[in-house]
Amino acid sequence: MDPLTLSTSFAAIVGLMSNFSSERGHQDVLEIKDFVEWLRDHGHNEVLSAIEKSAQVSVSIKAILAEGHKELAARLGAIDASLAVLSANQGPFSSLAMSLSPRDALSAQAREILVAYESQQSANARIFSAFGERSLGFVDVPASEGYDPSDPRFLDDDLEQLVRLGLCMRSVRRGETHYLLTRQGALVAQSILKAGS
Repeated sequence: MDPLTLSTSFAAIVGLMSNFSSERGHQDVLEIKDFVEWLRDHGHNEVLSAIEKSAQVSVSIKAILAEGHKELAARLGAIDASLAVLSANQGPFSSLAMSLSPRDALSAQAREILVAYESQQSANARIFSAFGERSLGFVDVPASEGYDPSDPRFLDDDLEQLVRLGLCMRSVRRGETHYLLTRQGALVAQSILKAGS
């Protein structure tokens, strides 16, 4: 399946599950048979066909719906935040993400921080202060260059956003706060680098 078809299918199914869940918001548990019937009633034959052709798709949807409306809404919110982050360097999608989800759209400096992790091949950084200046040092890479923030006032805010979005994890070691890059953070950094090349 080509990437456009694959992404469209995923987006279509997730969007339709969201619509179905919203219409059935009063129900705690949602059933796949009701979802299939809803798809048929609303003329979504392509999605219906994809579900009927693949047992794996059917089982996955059944598991998602079985978690209930509240859990589905929470997961959809997390997907929405992830899409806003991933759209940061995707041309016109960037401004759409920023206008729809400004809280989750990464600042230029937050993107720079992720790229610095990736460029240094680091997974562990902490803030260093010297002569009134603060920088991010990569403690797991000997003789690394570190990162001098382009907007020092918001270094803490950007690091907190990376933690909130699951792109970094905060860890306290011997009284010092470390920021650990997550696998998702590395993937976002790689996509930023790829979009910039």
